[in-house]
Amino acid sequence: MTTLGNGGQPSRTACSPGILVSVTTTNSPRVGRRARNLSMCLPPSPRSRKRLVSRRAFGVLSAMLWLAGCARAPMPRAMGAPAVDRRVINPPGITPLVPAYSVAIRASDQVFVSGMTGVKPGTQDIIDGDVAAQTRQTLENIRTSLQSAGATMADVVECTVFLTNMADYAAMNGVYIEFFRTDPPARATLSVTALPRPAARVEIKCSAMIRRQ
Repeated sequence: MTTLGNGGQPSRTACSPGILVSVTTTNSPRVGRRARNLSMCLPPSPRSRKRLVSRRAFGVLSAMLWLAGCARAPMPRAMGAPAVDRRVINPPGITPLVPAYSVAIRASDQVFVSGMTGVKPGTQDIIDGDVAAQTRQTLENIRTSLQSAGATMADVVECTVFLTNMADYAAMNGVYIEFFRTDPPARATLSVTALPRPAARVEIKCSAMIRRQ
């Protein structure tokens, strides 16, 4: 709202949410006093206050509903991005110890092989022999799993080795390098107190990326 200030100059006065009342009083020129502006802010009426509260509540509710809708809305897939082809791989003769996991998963061009031990194909028994024999059977089982997913040992990009005794590292490593003679994958070797199969002394998991022709 615009009122006349001292000296007759326009001034702007804000009064919200109340009602602005501006009264200009002018004394007689003979008295020599300048005009004065009297401004006061009256409190809003109950009806105005109720209307204002309703508007604010509606605005807050609208914003909350909009945010909730954005949170539930699925993220759009990038244009041209293909859907991921996910397949479960359970090769014949190699089955999980428990039904809580799959032997391997192929997702598009990636293959993820679960932790594998030296089980004899068609059984749940660890083969007889030392850690070197177990390592060889473990890697043979990994090879079978990769082939069932359309990959090879040359496609492996990462391995993690679990040993129940780090003293077996050299024996495990001697067999391991036979399967990865050229450009071996990244690897980490960890010592653990025990493995799910009590007779197992080594377990290996790996990931592979199938090379496009």
